[in-house]
Amino acid sequence: MEVNFDSIRDKIGEDGVVMPTGLPLVLFPQNFQIPTISTSTALLRAMGNTWESEYSPILIPTVESHVENSATISDLRESRNLTFDECCAITYYTCDVRNLNPNGKMDHCPYRVLNLSMAKRDMKQLNVWTPFILFGIWIEQT
Repeated sequence: MEVNFDSIRDKIGEDGVVMPTGLPLVLFPQNFQIPTISTSTALLRAMGNTWESEYSPILIPTVESHVENSATISDLRESRNLTFDECCAITYYTCDVRNLNPNGKMDHCPYRVLNLSMAKRDMKQLNVWTPFILFGIWIEQT
């Protein structure tokens, strides 16, 4: 499936306001500094301590190995000029943690937690996600 990045960019104004249906959602102030942490660190901070101890010992090495060794991801990295962290961000976001832990729950999946926070316009929770989300924003600009 071909992604139209121009249509995505059109929804993000210069002031960092995302224009979804409904009210605008301000994710990044104009003076926001680019994070200097890895994608895995950004994800762990966003998901919290319980998630870190339960899933990260399996998830982080699994994702990093997958990103390093997957031919599909290698092709994407080359064709889209993506960094290792950007590829990890996509992989973490789409990961279903129920496959990693027999007690895993849908509510522990990164995409579920992030999407619910955005749908609820929970700015406190979204501020925690900002460094992780930023990896996705830069992907769209390449």
